[in-house]
Amino acid sequence: ARVWLWLLLIAAGSILTQGYTWGIINHGIQIPLMRLWAGDTAFAQDPFITEMASSYTTVFYPAVGVASRYVPLPVLLFVLFVVLRLATLGLGFVLGRTMFSDDVAGLWTAALLGVQTPTFAWDIVSDIYLTHGALAQVLILVCLLALARGRTVWAFFWAGLLFNVHGMHASHLMLA
Repeated sequence: ARVWLWLLLIAAGSILTQGYTWGIINHGIQIPLMRLWAGDTAFAQDPFITEMASSYTTVFYPAVGVASRYVPLPVLLFVLFVVLRLATLGLGFVLGRTMFSDDVAGLWTAALLGVQTPTFAWDIVSDIYLTHGALAQVLILVCLLALARGRTVWAFFWAGLLFNVHGMHASHLMLA
């Protein structure tokens, strides 16, 4: 029970110290895409957005767009941000504990995953706004956990799903 309290403190600390925002950086393209998939007609005649919508290689933004028909987009993005951060930290803990048979190692793994850190691809681990990278990070951790537990077939299954969310992250997973 104490471990879960520590995980909640790490999660709260991660979000409170790193912050959350929306509408920055890639959201300049992703929010119009999500609004288009939500049925908003503001971008229906924009050739850049409509062409990108037909070729954007992720299921994440279309799914979020459709879900935003029922939940306001800013609320939905924040809730997904928190849920995926909690999933990242929880999976990080389980992965660290699985690999080192130690709760403290699991907590340190979770804490390190909760810090905004550039990766070798100059993407951000635990960014301050929601992108498909947050779901990809969760799926990568599921893949690594499956491998650490000797469940190779399941690791490949989750990696296959990952390609549909974020192809670049899935390609990096092949190097692991």
